[in-house]
Amino acid sequence: MNSIAITGRLTETPELKTSKSGKTVCAFRVAVPRPKIKDVTDFFTCVAWERNAEFVAHYFIKGQKIEINGILTTRSYEKEGKKHILYEILCETLNFGESKQTADPTPTENISGKQDDEDFSEVSLSDDDLPF
Repeated sequence: MNSIAITGRLTETPELKTSKSGKTVCAFRVAVPRPKIKDVTDFFTCVAWERNAEFVAHYFIKGQKIEINGILTTRSYEKEGKKHILYEILCETLNFGESKQTADPTPTENISGKQDDEDFSEVSLSDDDLPF
């Protein structure tokens, strides 16, 4: 079974991009404090596709707490004759990690650009939505 769950803070504001195949994608990093070890933080690269990508790009900013459930993936590439392996979390569900009252009080905007008071607690992909 391949399942991973993390809660941490975004290291940058996520940016929505479009893949060569025309699907929306968003890659971002999350800082997660290591449990029971003071002053140690792990940084995870996360990748969200389609609706999840749009959700994270439109409703999250740098420093905001996020909860992610997904699968741990690996991929490799070669650069200058040296093989590199990347570990990434493929996001299946994304949630706000804190309530609006404890988060930054600046309002968020929805896709249409209007202020949104709705609280999206979860957006998930079905197996049919995955790009592979």
